[in-house]
This record gives sequence, structure tokens and C-alpha cells, in this order.
Amino acid sequence: MTSLTRAEAGPTRLLTLVRDYWDTENDLHYRRAKTLREDATWMTYRRLAEAMAILNNWIEPALLTGQRNLAAA
Repeated sequence: MTSLTRAEAGPTRLLTLVRDYWDTENDLHYRRAKTLREDATWMTYRRLAEAMAILNNWIEPALLTGQRNLAAA
């Protein structure tokens, strides 16, 4: 589903949009999953998991300081 018109949503355009979305999503998720170990947590309380996600949202930009690799920061 898309909000684009038929004229705007040609196959090439849709493919580009999908690839761009997943490129960004995979890049962000990989960094958070591997470096901040988000996927390795065993939090069963929703509020605690949300709090950790908020902290990670603050930590990641502070550590990156112009670097693409969070582990190197």
C-alpha cells in the first residue's frame, strides 16, 4: 500500500523507496542490536524496555560524534 498516485508509483520508484527504507532500518537496527545489545536483553516489563530504548536513543548520538561505527566511538 502506498499513498502515491499511480503515476508516481512506478516499479522503479517503489523499488527505490523500499530499498532506501530497509537500508536505513537495517543500519540503525544492526548498530543498536550489536553494539548496545538491545536484542540480547530479557526485559519482561514493557516500561523498563521503553526506558532502555529512551536511554539508548540518548547514548547513541552522544557516542557517535561524527563516526558511523558506534563500537569505535
